[in-house]
Amino acid sequence: MQDPAGVKALLEQLKSSDSWQTLSSSLPAPPPMSSAPLEPSASASAATSSQISSLLSKLKNPVADDNARATTSTPTPRTDSPPLAEPRRSHVDPRKMTFQQALPHLGRLAENERVRVALQRIQEEQRELEQKLADAREDLVQKQRGRVDEQRKIAKITGGGITQYTAQSLNRTFERELIAFDQERVLVAWDDLVTKQQVELERLGVPTMFVTQVQSDRDRQQRVIQVLEGILAGDD
Repeated sequence: MQDPAGVKALLEQLKSSDSWQTLSSSLPAPPPMSSAPLEPSASASAATSSQISSLLSKLKNPVADDNARATTSTPTPRTDSPPLAEPRRSHVDPRKMTFQQALPHLGRLAENERVRVALQRIQEEQRELEQKLADAREDLVQKQRGRVDEQRKIAKITGGGITQYTAQSLNRTFERELIAFDQERVLVAWDDLVTKQQVELERLGVPTMFVTQVQSDRDRQQRVIQVLEGILAGDD
């Protein structure tokens, strides 16, 4: 048998709980008192005992109920942190490299045999064009000298010298021929060669090289070409 004092204390704790108050308010009001003692029915006694046992169970295990409610609560959605962005690699357009930025690349290109052979071929083509234009210009000079010698012979036959008018006329003719030669042959041929070299050098991976008419770009390209020429000169 249980301790009467312990049972009494447990009943007092039960009566003071919220669950007991809820149960008490939901039960029907007791019937009017009668002089004759009433015997409780078996069904009512069983229902009351079941409710009391349920309340006692709740009083004994309040933490378990809280844990059960926590278990059935809606879980907090998981938020994954965004992936870290990869560091951006700096990339400089070879066309826009400064002369200082181009130097390390030129050093690596100089170690490539295929590039060296291509540079030598480009250099040889330029020498051939320069020689061809120089020979054509020399032909104009020789033509002018022939005209001057012809006038001197005529003047010697006539017993006089070349007149000032004749000399000025010869000079003006020679100047016009030189100007026409430079504009119509030298500049055109040279521009074509430069464009061809720009395309080939860019294809070889030489920095600063691309087809352009901008003088500042061409000046930068010229400095790079001078370095390449120095590298090739070291092979001789």
